[in-house]
Amino acid sequence: MPKTIWICLIGMLFVIGCRNTSDIRQTGLRYVEIGSALPDVGEKEWFGMPIRDSLITEGDYSWRVVVMPYKEGQILFEENVFDRTLLTRIRIETGDLSFRKDIRVGSTVEDLRSSFKKWEVFYMAEYELFDLSLRRYPSIHFLVQDKERAKNLTELELVTIEQLASEAKVLSIVIL
Repeated sequence: MPKTIWICLIGMLFVIGCRNTSDIRQTGLRYVEIGSALPDVGEKEWFGMPIRDSLITEGDYSWRVVVMPYKEGQILFEENVFDRTLLTRIRIETGDLSFRKDIRVGSTVEDLRSSFKKWEVFYMAEYELFDLSLRRYPSIHFLVQDKERAKNLTELELVTIEQLASEAKVLSIVIL
């Protein structure tokens, strides 16, 4: 083979190998980022996917959520409470999307431990969930439920990822 063909083949393999195949990114998803405009109320499709509007109420606050169903669950696109047109939070409740190829809803704490070493863990007593995040990706949060570890735990008690059950699963991934 001529030298130029080899150079082209090596270049193509390099580009394919370096391509980001993660659906979940620090700034959002492959097709939408935090801060983007939400679709108009009543729209039935967004980025070629079916959607529906919903509402979340917590205390005195209510905000619109655009729900996008997936085969294994759904994604919730939440509006900014103060600016009703912008996307402020993405909550992934489906294993159909991945972060860095191998982490997704349904992954275990052991999967998280083997992918990254330094995790920050915050216990959210109101929801009985552990919020795991990385300094390297501060806007991505992995919500894990470990009922045994949560027993008798105060909200201010420090917890490490090593103290969570290896088989505890990621229930959702939140991008802020």
